[in-house]
Amino acid sequence: MKILMKHINHECTILAYHAGSMHWSVDFEVKGTRMSLVYERGALVVLTGTGKMQRSLIPPGKDVISVSVKDLAREINREFL
Repeated sequence: MKILMKHINHECTILAYHAGSMHWSVDFEVKGTRMSLVYERGALVVLTGTGKMQRSLIPPGKDVISVSVKDLAREINREFL
């Protein structure tokens, strides 16, 4: 999460941490928008929205296995251009 926060061009507030046997997640907020950084079975994604409106911020041409933390930070920054 620290590496992700370093590359986000906006203030980022950590709201909660969650850990399980096969995954972990960090809930955070950027400019009033709640997001979650989720790691599960080798895949790292950022989720935004809730319920049916929830979506993954995955860069074009990448999949959840090949995405890097910098890729995720770029997608978060694009959300707030």
